[in-house]
Amino acid sequence: MQSVELPFFNEKRGVVRLYGTYDVSVDSDRVKMEPTAKVLPEPEQPKNQYREYERELATEDGSARFRITYNGSTLDIYPTDEQSKSLLRSGDSKKNVEVESQALYEAFNHMGITLDDLDGVYTHFEDTRRYSFRS
Repeated sequence: MQSVELPFFNEKRGVVRLYGTYDVSVDSDRVKMEPTAKVLPEPEQPKNQYREYERELATEDGSARFRITYNGSTLDIYPTDEQSKSLLRSGDSKKNVEVESQALYEAFNHMGITLDDLDGVYTHFEDTRRYSFRS
């Protein structure tokens, strides 16, 4: 089983905050996330790709559709409607681990991304895409 430590962030009204650093491991049927004591900085790697995938994600608080993007460095999770925004707000106290682990699973299985491709994960509370490409 492959494992890596990744920083997870949230973005609300243009302000980015650290959710925490997690040890992320991939099983055949799920992604497991365990909090670590490390604090990793925001990634500053080149953003030289763009992939997008839209998927329904289910949590114990409900299910909703999200847009998942990859830019060559980070995975970004965006709400697509009021239902997905509400699900993010209700999951915020638990750092949206359920949404993030499912989004990672989808990225690994449908977008061709591996743990080695990621430098961080961002959960956005508004549908404002981050299109900053640098080569």
